[in-house]
Amino acid sequence: MNTASYQAVTSVELMRDSDAFTIDTYVDDIELMRRAGEAIFNLGQWSGSIALVCGPGNNGGDGFVCAHYLAQHHYSVDVFYTKEPSSASSTHFFNQIKEEGINLVPFEATTSLDAYDTILDCLLGTGFAGEPCGLVANAIDAINHARTTHGSFVIAADINSGCNGNTGCYHNAVISDLTITVGYLKLGMFLDSFAGCTHAITNADIGISLVGLPYLLPEADVFTYLCKSTHAVDIQAELTYETFVSTMNKALNDRLCYCVHGTSNQILFTPQQVYLGRPSWM
Repeated sequence: MNTASYQAVTSVELMRDSDAFTIDTYVDDIELMRRAGEAIFNLGQWSGSIALVCGPGNNGGDGFVCAHYLAQHHYSVDVFYTKEPSSASSTHFFNQIKEEGINLVPFEATTSLDAYDTILDCLLGTGFAGEPCGLVANAIDAINHARTTHGSFVIAADINSGCNGNTGCYHNAVISDLTITVGYLKLGMFLDSFAGCTHAITNADIGISLVGLPYLLPEADVFTYLCKSTHAVDIQAELTYETFVSTMNKALNDRLCYCVHGTSNQILFTPQQVYLGRPSWM
């Protein structure tokens, strides 16, 4: 099997370990975050007044970088943040855009985003599990309200905030028009529990080296299926090949196919509607 014609799909754990390995071995965390934010800028669809809604973690840091590139290209940008950055790399870019004079606005419970034409969701990353609370939950509601009532075009960075990257399950999540995954596609995006969260997905390859074997997705199939079911499925917190195959079989029925390559089992399946793309710097 020629793996060059396949897209890698990773678990949250594999993505986290691969991030750490790449930072330790090839590029520092500042450069990797810069690549992520630039890729989101390059792959996003931007128009009119733009709001970036950022959390304190690295997902928020990607948003700060994206704000830098948007401002450089003369877009009107406001950056809302729910809390001061919690990581060194995110703090670095927060301070950078502050020095550049980009409008930074603390998000409050009563903040409305209805006036914005485009909104970027950078609140929570793929490592999130549970139910959003506090200002993050308020921000998710404000984003969804703007999309529903004002027709704002919503972009989610890496994964829709509130969704579990392994299972796709959520209690309250951002509903987006476009989701830009960073590094690799995530397992949870191909389960029925994620259906309805986004209209389209694209992946930004930022040069992360995988430290384990991913699931592989045939590129020839990525345009063929848009999952319409809203039926949530349960999956074990610690994914194995067997549990993932079982869950996918339940969720997608006859849309699932399998193959064995060498000594490693790999799953090949038809996903939600996915648009593949690479940032311009690659």
